[in-house]
Amino acid sequence: MHTNGDTNQTVKEVPSKETDARLGTNNDVIDNNMIVNDSLLSLNPKMLSQLEAASETCSDLNVGDPLLNLSPELLAQLKVASEKQKALDIKHQARKRLAQATLRTNEMKAGLVREQHRLIMAELQARLEQAQTQAERNKEVHELELEYLKQQVSLSKLQNKFLAEKLNLLKTKTQHPDGFG
Repeated sequence: MHTNGDTNQTVKEVPSKETDARLGTNNDVIDNNMIVNDSLLSLNPKMLSQLEAASETCSDLNVGDPLLNLSPELLAQLKVASEKQKALDIKHQARKRLAQATLRTNEMKAGLVREQHRLIMAELQARLEQAQTQAERNKEVHELELEYLKQQVSLSKLQNKFLAEKLNLLKTKTQHPDGFG
C-alpha cells in the first residue's frame, strides 16, 4: 500500500504475475524462469541452493542474469559442468556420426561381398560350362579314336585273311606246279 500524492488517499496495489515472480510468490513463474539443465544437476546441494538463492535475489532485484551474483567457486563449477555437458554432447554426436559411417561402411562391404559372390558364381558357372564342353569334346575324340581302332582291327583282320588266302594259294601252287589240283 502507498499514498497517492495528489489526493492523499491510500491506494492498495494488486500484484501482477510479474511482481509475484520478482517477490517469489508465484512458483510457476519462478520455475519457468529458472533454467536447470543436465550440467546443473552435477552440482552439490550446497552450490545448488546458492544458485537458487542467487536466482531469487536476482528476481527480487529484477536483474535478468542470476549468474552475475554467484561466487567465483560456483561460477567455476557451473563452467566445468557446462563444459562437461558440451563435451558429452560432442562425444554423443561423434558416436552418432561414427555409427552412421560404420553402417555405411558395412553396407558397402556387404555390397562388395555380394558382388564378389556374384562374380565367383559366374566364374564357376563359366568353368563348369567349359569343363562340360571339354568333356563332350573329349568323349567325341575318344569315340572317334575307338572307331579308328576298330577300323584298324577290321583292316588287320582283312589283311590277315588276305595273307592267309595268299599263303594257301602259294601252298597250292607249290604242291601242284602245273596248276592242276
